[in-house]
Amino acid sequence: MNVLVLSTLILVGLLSIFFELFSIASFLPLMQQAFGGDSIFANESLSKISDVLIQYFHNFNYLFIFIIYKMVVKNLVLIRQNYYTITVCKKI
Repeated sequence: MNVLVLSTLILVGLLSIFFELFSIASFLPLMQQAFGGDSIFANESLSKISDVLIQYFHNFNYLFIFIIYKMVVKNLVLIRQNYYTITVCKKI
């Protein structure tokens, strides 16, 4: 198997992991806004991430639209990754 194909497959896999983690972290400020704006997280770093996103998106609707947009982009990347993985597996 070509080294370039395998390295591309690994790179796309790492990119999909990054998108998954970022999509999970984006729900934190949405939950915080839904529960009244108080910090509901015991972890300080999660609370800081949530506070930064809340400060950037002042309105709950903008935050919700941002999360939906990000989820669509993440799913498109994952679909492309799965297609590429299936193509490589067929060649093997």
